[in-house]
Amino acid sequence: MAIAFVLVGSPDTMAARGETPYLNHIEILRSYGYQKAYLAARGGPPPDSLDTSESASIRMTHRLSRSIQERRIGTIGRVMDYYVPDGFGKRRKQILIEVTLT
Repeated sequence: MAIAFVLVGSPDTMAARGETPYLNHIEILRSYGYQKAYLAARGGPPPDSLDTSESASIRMTHRLSRSIQERRIGTIGRVMDYYVPDGFGKRRKQILIEVTLT
């Protein structure tokens, strides 16, 4: 079984082109015969910081998963939210969404 990870959350990509590059990449994976893809995003620093990238990358991942289903590119499986400490010991939200490509 061929599996790929699609890392979502590059601020430049999200701001300039939205979900389009991610959808194009998933379409290419599907055309190459991949059966599964995992959408992964890491939230920004904890809420006490002024950085708002946490919600932006995670929101983009959810938006991307909805678009995948609407366009019938794949079906959404498990959605896993979890927290992982960063290099400074602060817990950062992570998300992993399983997609079965059709």
